[in-house]
Amino acid sequence: MYIVLGTGSFKVKEFTSAELDLTELIEGKTKIQYRQVYFHFCYIPIFGTSKRWVIVNNGKHFHLNRYQQGLIKEKKIVVKNPWYNHLKSYLFFVLIALFLAGAGLLFLFEKYMSYRAEQRDQELQTQFINNPKAEDYYQCFDYNQHYVNLKLDSVTPKALLFSIPVLDEQQTKGYVNIERDYYYDTLHKTTQVWVDRSLIAKAHRSEDNYKYTFKGSKVPPLRSVLTGPMVVSRVRRGKDFY
Repeated sequence: MYIVLGTGSFKVKEFTSAELDLTELIEGKTKIQYRQVYFHFCYIPIFGTSKRWVIVNNGKHFHLNRYQQGLIKEKKIVVKNPWYNHLKSYLFFVLIALFLAGAGLLFLFEKYMSYRAEQRDQELQTQFINNPKAEDYYQCFDYNQHYVNLKLDSVTPKALLFSIPVLDEQQTKGYVNIERDYYYDTLHKTTQVWVDRSLIAKAHRSEDNYKYTFKGSKVPPLRSVLTGPMVVSRVRRGKDFY
């Protein structure tokens, strides 16, 4: 985007040399214009800088010499600026105000849409926790920087049966993705453990405890892969893989 600064002018009133009694110096039918000069920002008039008299010939403007200007000045010709002359001076500030207002509204709209998306995602996550289904995947970690993904195999009213990859401590360090654990890395064996549903619910990082104060919940059956309190950061189901 280019920012263009400069000056321009527009016609306020037009005369002939005969009307100004300058026929001795300028041909009688020659047009003489009184023009307003203004400063512009990106071709938008901002404020007037001066006024000038010019001779118009074949669409081109030529300045009057000092003697001609002196003769016109002696006649004390009064030319009132049109009403829109002042309007143009404020047009730039009006456009800036509209731009800022539009940018502010867009920012608020994006913030609102982001908030609504987070709300919908939290509602969906809560639904997954409260109504688990086989083939759900639970992304979990502890604050000792161990990460693991749990595959839900079976659901009962009080407990959940998970498959977990058999990993040593070094393999659980850093982010572990579901595809590696359960699809592509055939060297990893899995084992199954039952976990009380209430423990999983307590470990879920929900909307109410999403802030950084949430420290997770102890889940004894998973001590082999998570040495500290566990946090369920996300549940993935169906097309929710990404």
